[in-house]
Amino acid sequence: MKGNKMVRLLSLMIIGSIAAAYFTGQVDLTQPTWIWLTLFAGVNALQSTFTGFCPVEKFLNK
Repeated sequence: MKGNKMVRLLSLMIIGSIAAAYFTGQVDLTQPTWIWLTLFAGVNALQSTFTGFCPVEKFLNK
C-alpha cells in the first residue's frame, strides 16, 4: 500500500476537513469526542502511504 495516491488524497481530505472545522470554531479538539477517531483514521492512513505499515491491516490478517 506504500505510495497509494488515492489513499493519500483521501486522508488529506479527512485531516483538512477536521482542521477547517477546528479553525472555524465548529469543533473543540480539547474535548474527548468522536472526531478524534476520525482524525486518528486520517493520520493512520496518511502515514501508511509513506511507510507501508498499517496496524489495522496487520490486525485483520490474524
